[in-house]
Amino acid sequence: MDRNQIYQDIFGPIHENAERLRQELKMQRLASKPNTLLLRKLEELKERKIREKEAERIKQGLSNQILTPPTPSSPEIMHPFHYQDTHHSTENNNNTTFTIDDIITRPIAGPTSHPLIRPYSRGEDINQDYRDYLRASRINGYNATPVLGEDANFYLGLRAIASGMSTLFEGKSRSGKTLLLNRIKDLLPSFVEIGGASNNALLDRADEINGSGFVIYSEYQSVVDGNPRIKEATKCISEDADYHFTSLGATKTLNGNTIILGTSADENKKTQNRDVEVSGRFIILRTGSSQEKIRMICDYQDGIADGTLDEIVFSGDRLNRLKDHYISIMKNRGTPIENPFAKAYSEALPETQKSLYYRTLYHGLINGSTRFDAHNRIEKEERLFTNLSDIFLVHHYYHNAYCDTLKRLSTQSYQAIIKSNEHQAEELKAAYEHEIGLIDKIKTKIVDWEKIWRSGLAHMESRNPGLAEEWTALQSKDGYVQITDPIKNESITLCEVR
Repeated sequence: MDRNQIYQDIFGPIHENAERLRQELKMQRLASKPNTLLLRKLEELKERKIREKEAERIKQGLSNQILTPPTPSSPEIMHPFHYQDTHHSTENNNNTTFTIDDIITRPIAGPTSHPLIRPYSRGEDINQDYRDYLRASRINGYNATPVLGEDANFYLGLRAIASGMSTLFEGKSRSGKTLLLNRIKDLLPSFVEIGGASNNALLDRADEINGSGFVIYSEYQSVVDGNPRIKEATKCISEDADYHFTSLGATKTLNGNTIILGTSADENKKTQNRDVEVSGRFIILRTGSSQEKIRMICDYQDGIADGTLDEIVFSGDRLNRLKDHYISIMKNRGTPIENPFAKAYSEALPETQKSLYYRTLYHGLINGSTRFDAHNRIEKEERLFTNLSDIFLVHHYYHNAYCDTLKRLSTQSYQAIIKSNEHQAEELKAAYEHEIGLIDKIKTKIVDWEKIWRSGLAHMESRNPGLAEEWTALQSKDGYVQITDPIKNESITLCEVR
């Protein structure tokens, strides 16, 4: 038998029990001191444990049953002073000692204790709830910081995740990257958060990550740089490939269907020189720092101060409904999508070497939009059909950023060649300049939405004649194709139906 395994069998339980006793004694000592904030946070921990259990039950296909919160005496609720540390692994006997903040902020998310709330139905606009949630200053009874000026990134980020794509939020310091990511991750059923550390920070929690399906890199470059195994694992996961590794003589796997979310600051030089291969596998969304956004935030602060603006209070019931909706999206992430407009719209996408993979991410965003509003989409034999609004809105809010990302990837590749081989760089200069020119041309090209609509309609009438009429009716009013901008809540008329 392997020596490490013998050691684990004998001493593993001893280390684990000793660590648990240390934590219990520490918690009891803290509890003997009156600390209102601590007690409130411990109550939050207890509620989070309930939410974790309910999220797991939903994942197991019990979403058609009424969820009732366990009673306080139920073994499902761990008493806050008898918290079992799920982070400590017998494979990593480093006698880690956690602070009270480490325990309280353990990322255990999920729906709160409630009977299943009515799901969104045909004709309902889910975006009003998401707009209010983003701007709310009080959510489920707790104070929250409103997220202003980042509606488009919030909209796109949710749809990227709905399609299973890893996503990075980039921008200048204090531009709202972390604030935006926090608001998104609070809707996830569960997640594991990794800070800057060693290779073991990610791999030692593989089982936990596999069970969650989400891993958060609090600062992407700090997690990846200097940690080659994390970097390699990140490449595999972002390509939907499993990452296999060895730990204490045993082969383990980090599932390729894991979604990575993270932030990255412009001021970090490592961000500017980030591996092109990794960058090309993430949806990259840039937070703004324009004067217009700053003015918006100042106007909000002034309006709250002088009473001319009302704060948005977002109830627990509305939050639970959003969470249940997102859990449903995650469960149905594998639902096939048929996009009747794909061929016609492809003319609006640059065709370059670097775009070949990133183009699939673009289509993934469109598919994510279809899944996100599945209750307002046509479905046949468990296949969802894309509406023109899914393409129009992704184009409107993401197309320029997409083209800029392609330019940045091409430039980074060319600069890397210059450093390694100046002679080869000179030969490739013309090709590089042609590629950049092509991207700029596509970026400013006016899209013929009427042509794209007619192509999609012809596709439906040819392939799905029994659905074409209903599919058209969902997207039109008074003979015109109309969509609603989910951010501005404005109606947009694109073209005539016929």
